[in-house]
Amino acid sequence: MPPSPSLSDSSRHRRALLLSVPLGIALDWGLGQLDNAFNLPLFLDSIGVIAITLLCGWRFGAAVAVGSSLLFGLFYHQVPYFVGTSFMIALVVGLSAHYAGFKTIPRIIITGILLGFICAFVSAPAVAFAFPNPIMHGETFFSAHLRDTIAYWHHAFATPDFWVEPVDKTLQCLAAYILVRALPRNHRHWISSPSGYLDKNRLG
Repeated sequence: MPPSPSLSDSSRHRRALLLSVPLGIALDWGLGQLDNAFNLPLFLDSIGVIAITLLCGWRFGAAVAVGSSLLFGLFYHQVPYFVGTSFMIALVVGLSAHYAGFKTIPRIIITGILLGFICAFVSAPAVAFAFPNPIMHGETFFSAHLRDTIAYWHHAFATPDFWVEPVDKTLQCLAAYILVRALPRNHRHWISSPSGYLDKNRLG
C-alpha cells in the first residue's frame, strides 16, 4: 500500500536517504566484487546507482555513486577518479526517468546506449589521470594528460570496442529495472521519494 499521507515530503526524503543509500552502496559493492571474482567482460558496479535513482530520485542515486566510489577507493586507488562518471550515471538516469525513459524495454535500451556514450566521453579524463602514460620529452603534464584523454576517446569511439560501454550500460539499466520491478509494490512505495519516477515509468 502507498505511504501514509500524514508523512511529509521531507520525512519521506530523510527515510529514503537513510535506507536506500546504504542499500545501493552495498549492492554496487557486492556486484563489483562478483565482477572482479569472475573477471567478467562487463561492469556491474552501477546497478545500485541506477536502481536507487529510479526509486528515490537522482540526488539519492548521486549519493550512492559518491559513497560507492569512496568505498571502492579504500581498496582500488584508481576508482575515486571515476566519481564524476558515477555521478553522471545518476544524473542521466534521473533525467531519462523524468521523461519516462524506463517505461518500456525499447526506451530502456535507448537510455542505456546514450548513457554508455556519455560515460565513455566523461571517463576519458579520469582514465588519463588514473592510468597515466609516461610524459614524453618536451611535454608538460597538461599536454600529456590531454594526449592520453584524446587517445582514450579514440579507443572508445573509433575502434571495435565502440559498443562496449553502451552494451554494458544497457545491461545494467535493464538489470536495475528488473530489480526494481521485482520489489513488492508496497516496498517500492515505502522506500521511494516523491520524485514521481515510479509512476512515470509504470513502476508504481
